[in-house]
Amino acid sequence: MDALKELRTKIDSIDDKVFILLNERFTITSEVGKYKKDNSKVVLNLDRENEILDRISSFEFDSEIKKLYKKLFEISKDQQRK
Repeated sequence: MDALKELRTKIDSIDDKVFILLNERFTITSEVGKYKKDNSKVVLNLDRENEILDRISSFEFDSEIKKLYKKLFEISKDQQRK
């Protein structure tokens, strides 16, 4: 196996795990949205978002991960509004 193919195989394995975790996260996000709707809570919670972003700061690729999470927050808020 050449080096590029081996690296891509590793990425595929990681992606499979990420897909499962994202699906689980969105399942819970839907539950959060239902809770907020049932309890007259607003969807936007900047304190919670900042708390999560702060936890990312310790990673080597923190700025890249933060970009992804900001997009994830957008999608999650859209999902909660449904």
